[in-house]
Amino acid sequence: MPKFEVQLSVVENGRRRPEYTLDTDLNGGMTLKDLLAWTKTALIVTSDEVLREEQARGFDEKPLLIVDNRPGKDIKTVNPLGQIEFVSRADFGDILTEAYLGILNRSKVLTGAYIRSHYIFYNGSQIASDLGSLSSWLEASPNFKNGDTIRIVNIQPYARRLELLGVTAQRTQNKREDSGRRNKKKTGTLIKIPNGTYQLTYRSIKAKYKRNVNIRFTFLPGSSLGIVGSFKAGRAGRNSAGRPYLYPTLVFTISERGII
Repeated sequence: MPKFEVQLSVVENGRRRPEYTLDTDLNGGMTLKDLLAWTKTALIVTSDEVLREEQARGFDEKPLLIVDNRPGKDIKTVNPLGQIEFVSRADFGDILTEAYLGILNRSKVLTGAYIRSHYIFYNGSQIASDLGSLSSWLEASPNFKNGDTIRIVNIQPYARRLELLGVTAQRTQNKREDSGRRNKKKTGTLIKIPNGTYQLTYRSIKAKYKRNVNIRFTFLPGSSLGIVGSFKAGRAGRNSAGRPYLYPTLVFTISERGII
């Protein structure tokens, strides 16, 4: 008969809680089917107990539930050997302000035009063009709804080039990758990849807030941002070859899960 060993552990505040074990709770023996059923039940009961204890110490009353690495999944469907995680929600206003400050702090300043050109759009409408106007807008307590979109974009026609050159206040660092890397096909052709103010800010926000924030970095044409006619970017938003300028953009999509 094949032998196997299963261990169940609970980690709380960095310390392992040893009281839930096969030896102490099940005398060390049962069928595989019963073992998995017990493990699943123990996982759910234990996670609920730990959550209540942490909430009594001030943890978020309505945290983001992540089951088997899937936010919002029903806790009852957890894999018997899976994972249940509770993540404290974050204030979206704080996230947005931190992202904007990150962009400002990383912006290289020569004439000052670039650092003054970080605009913010809420569902397609401009709501701020500097930190003061952003703070004022947030103080008015906007009513964020599920699916709302907020974009931070630099409207200068040369902003894309700075992003590809890796230009920031701290350094200029060009990065390249094989053009077929994302398709897992080597082509031998190196292309520039973004490594500037917006990309570095995106990485910082994503690393800190993880599942609390739905954010992506991209280049968008002025026509999709509503800036072509409004800000006289280049020749009505087109370069000398007649192609539309692409602007570095951070895109936030509001989700009711994970934010306050």
